[in-house]
Amino acid sequence: MHKPAIHPDVIRRASERRGSLRVFDSLVPKHTAHVVVDLQNGFMAPGQIAEIATAREIVPNVNRISAALRAAGGLVVYIQNTFDPIAVATWSTFFDHFCSPERRQRMIDTFSPGAFGHAIWHGLEVLPVDLCVPKRRFGAFAPGSSDLHAVLQERGIDTLIVTGTATQVCCESTARDAMIRVWNADTGASAYVLSGHKDVVHCMRFSPNGRNIASVGNTTVRVWDMHSGETLHKFEGHKGYVVCVAWRPDDMILATGSADHSVRLWSINGERIIIEGATHGDWVHGVAWSPDGMTLASCGGNQDGTIRLWQPA
Repeated sequence: MHKPAIHPDVIRRASERRGSLRVFDSLVPKHTAHVVVDLQNGFMAPGQIAEIATAREIVPNVNRISAALRAAGGLVVYIQNTFDPIAVATWSTFFDHFCSPERRQRMIDTFSPGAFGHAIWHGLEVLPVDLCVPKRRFGAFAPGSSDLHAVLQERGIDTLIVTGTATQVCCESTARDAMIRVWNADTGASAYVLSGHKDVVHCMRFSPNGRNIASVGNTTVRVWDMHSGETLHKFEGHKGYVVCVAWRPDDMILATGSADHSVRLWSINGERIIIEGATHGDWVHGVAWSPDGMTLASCGGNQDGTIRLWQPA
């Protein structure tokens, strides 16, 4: 099998932020699903339009993971890339602008339900207890893509193991689709989805008055209406990933910290940056306001190792 590698700097930063490299030390099998993404003939069979030859090499490992999880009481779900009339009609940006007319038609023909390319690769061990879920976007959790979220929620699944192809497209999108879900704490049902970030959402905070939610992802900061799910504000200015956010107690100012080593303050009313350039010597991992809103604290990463107090004018 091909030998992927993670750059040492990425390992260092991930370990630094989480306290360890692994996210989980253990899994509860009955609450875990192995989601196998797009291991279909259209991506696996030699000569197919979207062939990824190295995907064939991972099949034994995928089967081993599935067998172990089934035996422990977990769930296996096969995701099938599906280009049916609904996908073509609702994902026009991809079909009209990312494919030539010839490739567009070949992709549709390949991944239409019932086509050879749409079928799951013959080397995979698909058992009657397993599920097959079609998806119509790169990520299985994107709005309009599939009913995977409902399928997993119905079965009490809260942890995923994601394998498949392509790693940096559909697998990654499925694993960290940039969505925030608002849940009904009494019923456990998802009330609605806040969708708009283009990458992983690093942090979110409710406003002190309970009306809004602030979230940070990639280099953007967003403020959402708690009840409608509408985006109220979008701030841009950080030069690196924004990793933390905090509301001032009066609900009027947001503080953010970033991988660009800076702390920034944003005015909700004026949609402007109040201060910038308040820096640490490494990523800013946390920001917090004092109860009176007069002082802001921020903490830096491993190369900085400081907590700094700011008193914005």
